[in-house]
Amino acid sequence: LPGGGWYTHIVAPYLKSGGKYIAANLHPDLYKSDEPSRRQRRFAWAGKFTADEEIFGKNASTAFFGGGNPTIDDESVDMVFAIRSFHGWVQRDLVDPVLADFFRMVKPGGTLAIVQHREFEASENEQNGRRGYLKESFVIDAAKRAGFELVARSEVNANPRDTKDHASGVWTLPPVLTNGDRVEYKLIGESDRMTLKFRKPTA
Repeated sequence: LPGGGWYTHIVAPYLKSGGKYIAANLHPDLYKSDEPSRRQRRFAWAGKFTADEEIFGKNASTAFFGGGNPTIDDESVDMVFAIRSFHGWVQRDLVDPVLADFFRMVKPGGTLAIVQHREFEASENEQNGRRGYLKESFVIDAAKRAGFELVARSEVNANPRDTKDHASGVWTLPPVLTNGDRVEYKLIGESDRMTLKFRKPTA
């Protein structure tokens, strides 16, 4: 259950012959009235995804989460895979509702996997400062608050070259390069990221 972006093209083909893949995005109703283009893109995304059976096969579908009308059944998924999306929930004050929705839909013993741009723990930057970076402790505490247990963490997506002091936050770095296609940003590479695995208790 990822967000339906780049990772979808990596993961979904593995489920063509079995299993079920649900690409999920924030419910369009959660976007503010001054974000009509974002709402429209969410609906357009769902249509484009379901039409592309050549890539995803017939075992893939789309859904929305975090809204008032759940589109994914209780305890119906084995894993939720959230890639670099946590900061968006923070900016919209939706962390607790989203994680509660994930907890509801994951089977007992199921997994919540999170990859997120990582802030320095000693940083004084606000979590909702629209820089994309979040403290690992903040993410862990939020998941635990929803009822998940932390079972593993990995440095597979770590990048010690990332100084995290860029003018446009994580979007200064590849692949976005908001402030220009400059050599120094390419030498840093993509952002430093936490990789966390949580489990829903069985009892």
